[in-house]
Amino acid sequence: TLAGERREHAAATHVRLAVAAGGVADGLEARVAVSPAARGAAAELLGKLGVEAPERAVGLVAAGTWPSKTWPLSHAAVLARRLLGAGYDVLAILGPGEERIGHDLESLAPGVRPLPPCDVGVLAAVIERLAAVVGTDSGPRHIAAALEVPTFAWFGPTHPDTWNPAGARHGFIRTELPCRACDRTHCPHWNCMPALTPEHVSTPVLEHLARHGRTADLGTAARA
Repeated sequence: TLAGERREHAAATHVRLAVAAGGVADGLEARVAVSPAARGAAAELLGKLGVEAPERAVGLVAAGTWPSKTWPLSHAAVLARRLLGAGYDVLAILGPGEERIGHDLESLAPGVRPLPPCDVGVLAAVIERLAAVVGTDSGPRHIAAALEVPTFAWFGPTHPDTWNPAGARHGFIRTELPCRACDRTHCPHWNCMPALTPEHVSTPVLEHLARHGRTADLGTAARA
């Protein structure tokens, strides 16, 4: 992707396709409805994990459906330790078959709580109670955005113009490599995500949480 290139947001593309098929654009933002049953299950799940104040917890997503979007586990562990040190609880949000990632992350960053497998409704109910969701360009992050939960992401093979939710509460950084935003699900060299080191990511994440996270006193701790 050349510097300065702009892309249409995926939501706008989907709306155009729907209108072309006869639909009507209502101009409303995407929102997720969470059922009382899902909220009850989420409260029980968080209780079992020992999360007493979910508004003090950050959801961390290190993996992705695309192998090319995955962030190195060692990087995620460093960020998790810094979040824990800033006073946040850290929930590792995992997809199907990613339980090993959660186990390894917990080993590298003691104090991280891997979120057990749950359906998407319960996942949404957990996310709506968190301070923020941070990590790769992923489904859980879009769920968070639809719940008006702050997010922060790092982009390698995908483009923030296309996939970053609108609004100041949704921050991001991206790789500066010339091959960025290639949209490849697999990559022969995979340099972009490893190049986004914890040193590149940690400070912007903590600053974003200080400005947009749900708990002001933790924002002060993050700045310290």
